[in-house]
Amino acid sequence: MKKKHSIRLSLAIIGLFWAGAAVLAVGAPYFFIHIYPRLYARPDFVPAVLLVCVYLAWPVGAVTLVRLTKLLKNIEKERIFDPVNTRHLSAISICCFLAAALSCVVGVFHYALFIFGLMAFLGGIVLRVVMQVFDKAIAIKEENDMTV
Repeated sequence: MKKKHSIRLSLAIIGLFWAGAAVLAVGAPYFFIHIYPRLYARPDFVPAVLLVCVYLAWPVGAVTLVRLTKLLKNIEKERIFDPVNTRHLSAISICCFLAAALSCVVGVFHYALFIFGLMAFLGGIVLRVVMQVFDKAIAIKEENDMTV
C-alpha cells in the first residue's frame, strides 16, 4: 500500500511539472521581452537566445515527463523487469544529456546554470547505469524463466 502512495505522489509531482511547463510555454515570451531586460544588464540579443533555449528545452522536458509517467505506470502495474522500462530509462537519460547541453549554452550568460548542466549530465549518467542494471536483471529473469 505504501508503494502505491509513493507512485501516486510521484505522478502528482509530475503533474506539477506539467503545470509549470505550461506556464513557462505561455509566459516565457512576456518575461524575456518585458521583465528580463530590466533585471539583467545583458546585450540585446541575450533574451532572444534564452527564449530559443527555453523553447528547445520544452520538448525535452515534455518527453522526460511522458517517459517518467509511463515508467511509473508500469511499476504500478508491477511490470518491473520489462524491456520497455529500459527504453524509458534510456530516453530519459538522453533528455538529461540534452538538458545539460542546453544549460551549457545558457550558462554562457548565467554562470550558475553551468551547475544545473553538470547535475543534468550526472543524472543522465546515473540513469544509464540504472538502465544497464535493469537490462542485466531482465536477462537474468528471462534465463530463470526458461529454466523453470
